[in-house]
Amino acid sequence: MNRYPLWKYLLVAISLILAIVYSLPNVFGESPAVQISTSKNHVQIDTGLLERVEQGLKQEAISYDAIYLDASGIKVRFANPDTQIKAKDLLGQMLGSDYVIALNLLSQSPSWLTAIGALPMYLGLDLRGGVHFLLEVDMNAALTQAAERYVGDFRSAFRKDKISYQGIAREGQTVLIRFTSAEEITKGRQLPLHELDVVPEEPERRRASRETAEEHGEAANRESLAKGEGNSERATEAS
Repeated sequence: MNRYPLWKYLLVAISLILAIVYSLPNVFGESPAVQISTSKNHVQIDTGLLERVEQGLKQEAISYDAIYLDASGIKVRFANPDTQIKAKDLLGQMLGSDYVIALNLLSQSPSWLTAIGALPMYLGLDLRGGVHFLLEVDMNAALTQAAERYVGDFRSAFRKDKISYQGIAREGQTVLIRFTSAEEITKGRQLPLHELDVVPEEPERRRASRETAEEHGEAANRESLAKGEGNSERATEAS
């Protein structure tokens, strides 16, 4: 003899069946994918771009499991992370800076489950193991900033150790230091701060520096003569 009415048993059975069906997407797992989107208003993501992506992947013999267009952009699903990374690099070169090529994970559940709204449970960052960032360094800018920093470091070190020098300047990514004598060069190379590559000053640069100094000297002499003549004229007028 049943203790509860039949409709209650049926309700429990239907609830269990629906729960099992809607939990199935979590069983299929996720696969690596690439998502193509844009943040610019004048750039459109349409079927033309979808065909262009398909042709580019086929030309480079990069296999993919599925590709489709939805409201968030174009998504391409791959079998393994190595193919995913290769496709991301290819699409980044092919599409340019107008599009955002991002790595993603897509569910492998069948389309009929997605059609009825059965979606997988998306885990938080703490359950996924955190966030992975890929940083790209601008080496030219980094080396230029390092050279600028070295200029100040050298000045401080030479001032502390009382090493005489004529000047410190940055030329591109190189720091040029002019010492007053060979003895000061030896002292500078013994500093523990950095290893110094001492390069003799080129004859053309020495000649240019000497010509510049001579020009400044001639200008100063002319200015002195002009002041002397003016003083003589004023003295004559006063007498």
